[in-house]
Amino acid sequence: MSCLFDSIFKLLKNCGINYTSSHHLRQDVVQYMRMNPNIVIDINKNKKSFTKNNNCDKCDGKHQTKDCPFFKKNREKETTNLTLKQWITEVAKDMRLSYNNYLRNMSNSSTWGGGLEILVMAKIFNAEISVYQRGKLITRFIYSEKPEMKFKIHWNGYHYEPMSCIIIK
Repeated sequence: MSCLFDSIFKLLKNCGINYTSSHHLRQDVVQYMRMNPNIVIDINKNKKSFTKNNNCDKCDGKHQTKDCPFFKKNREKETTNLTLKQWITEVAKDMRLSYNNYLRNMSNSSTWGGGLEILVMAKIFNAEISVYQRGKLITRFIYSEKPEMKFKIHWNGYHYEPMSCIIIK
């Protein structure tokens, strides 16, 4: 299984939301992507980056985001206010995949999830999802102005671990 989906699955369970498995969670995320291709996503509004070093905020490589091999161009300006399908298509291009192949690939339990999937989970669960590295907040995904939950996950550069889940009343 993917550590991202495993981590969010564990946090959902800690907050009293039961899924049968992290694989079921993954399938719901992919199904949401398939069924809602026209939702408009303002990435700059919904993804807040807190990276203060020169590391890439997409993959935490030792290069600037604009030089990321997985994101050949600086997508921060280009991807503002795109539909979910347009964003998936842009990410898929950099992976040499079509839109449909990206979704098919993401359905596979060994495929790593990333920022796109985190944002979709923030939308599905009306949650704020904060990503930490070495004890510091590096990015936060917020889809709603009034999230009902706050998740914290840790990213060490290649692996996600759950930290905490708080229900907001």
